Amino acid sequence: MQIQFSEKIYFRVKKKGSMTIFASLILVLITSLLLTFLESARVYGLKSYANMTSLLTSESAFAEYSKELFENYDLLFLDAAYGGEEFDLSKLQGTILQLNKDNLYEKKDFAFQKKTNLFHLEVKDITVSEYELATDYEGMIFYQQVVSAMKGKAPYMAIETLKNEIEKTNDSSMNKKNPEEEMENAKNNISSAREARQKKAEQEQKPVVISQEEKNAENPLDFVMKLKTEGILSLVVDRSAELSNQELNAVEDIQNRTYTKGNMTNVFSPDLADKLWYQLYLNQYFGSYTIQKDNTALMYEREYIVCGKDSDKKNLEAVVNRLLMVREAANYAYLLTDSVKTQEALGLATALVGFTANPLIIGAVQYGILGAWAFVESVLDVRMLLSGNKVMPIKTAATWITDILHISQSFESAKNTKSDTGLSYNQYLQGMLSITKESVLSIRTMNLMEKNIWKISGDHTLQMNHLIQSIDVSYTYQASPLFSNILSITKGKLDPYQFSIQKQYSYIKN
Repeated sequence: MQIQFSEKIYFRVKKKGSMTIFASLILVLITSLLLTFLESARVYGLKSYANMTSLLTSESAFAEYSKELFENYDLLFLDAAYGGEEFDLSKLQGTILQLNKDNLYEKKDFAFQKKTNLFHLEVKDITVSEYELATDYEGMIFYQQVVSAMKGKAPYMAIETLKNEIEKTNDSSMNKKNPEEEMENAKNNISSAREARQKKAEQEQKPVVISQEEKNAENPLDFVMKLKTEGILSLVVDRSAELSNQELNAVEDIQNRTYTKGNMTNVFSPDLADKLWYQLYLNQYFGSYTIQKDNTALMYEREYIVCGKDSDKKNLEAVVNRLLMVREAANYAYLLTDSVKTQEALGLATALVGFTANPLIIGAVQYGILGAWAFVESVLDVRMLLSGNKVMPIKTAATWITDILHISQSFESAKNTKSDTGLSYNQYLQGMLSITKESVLSIRTMNLMEKNIWKISGDHTLQMNHLIQSIDVSYTYQASPLFSNILSITKGKLDPYQFSIQKQYSYIKN
């Protein structure tokens, strides 16, 4: 019995030993498989974490936008010079790198108990591979953001209204006859006719006979010449001495600098609607002669955007001359359709050169008189516009205010005429802006913004050619294997993983 008992014990020990070896092999395989799954899941998590951290870092970097530009003009751009005088991409890359490290690594004084970080990452390199600046593509990057910003603020109906107003300012009929040329032709005809009369009288040794009708007739061409010698601003502004004397230093303008350009491709191409959005932006943020804003480098800002002169007076004078031409063309077009007024002009022309008995000369002088009449009426129109009144795009007999037979007297008596129907000065400015090239509008707008911020802040370091709108950043990360190292049979640890994340961030695309 003792021997049998001993054999049974031996058999059980042998069976137990064989089961332990088999279970160990199975356990190793299962553990290896589980750790491989865990490592794979960890790698996927590391990439997701890296992607999230990269996006967070880009957003954090772009959160340091120019405060002055946003507060005054509601635009978002990152100053890549960081308050310095030179554009330096390494400063931006250094900032992004530091922000990335701050997001990845725990602080030493972290309040919670330290725990094992299964997704420990290290950033090895950050490169800003592409970027675009406000001044790129002749300022179209800036233009693009202005349009984008305005679309989120103004209703679509606003650009429809603006479009209709612009069409009205350009609604003057196109004429084959130019009033200025007609005036010059008429003056030459009058002068030649009178010289011929004088020469004939001298040859016949008779005195020159001038009719009483000719003596009493006021020549509107002479009156126009007198007006032009006085200077246009003194004609349309009562107190020209009170006009703004503010000037810009043109040497500091963006177009006179040598600056870095971005390397990012942008296919933005503004259409008519975009231009209307842009003009609405100008209306909201920039003043004019009749709607002035405080603490600006120039008082007549939209006049500068239209004309680009370096002083308020020069810009206003240039706008007034353009406005005078627009009104002169419109008024001349109306006169040609008014039979009563053309007959009055013919009667005056007959009084002035009827002695020639030449219908061609009389007709030439008639058209010159109509041109002079249109000019005088236009000067009064511009006076009304600058004083805050309105003028009809195309006049009628009821809205005409001067008298050709008493041109100088009617001019003086009509200087203070008022009207609340028609188009305003700023609406005519819109017409001028609408025919100005987009790149010109953009550069001049940036010039004003820059100089206005200099004046407001007292700091001249902000430059529009340093401002970034979009970037493309490459992040390179490194992470050591965790679960794979547990079963590694090689000496030392496995090589770390290394992978890259590409992130593009823009103030208008995200």
